[in-house]
Amino acid sequence: MGLAAPVLVSAMLASVPQQRVGMASGAVNTARRLGLAIGIAALRS
Repeated sequence: MGLAAPVLVSAMLASVPQQRVGMASGAVNTARRLGLAIGIAALRS
């Protein structure tokens, strides 16, 4: 995950217009943290 995450984030941010990079970065970070929380919750149950 540590090797793939920077590449995926770079690809995502490169695909949006320059004016939307901040919003895209926030969406990427929110989705990553939400996925982590859901994954931990699923493994714990």
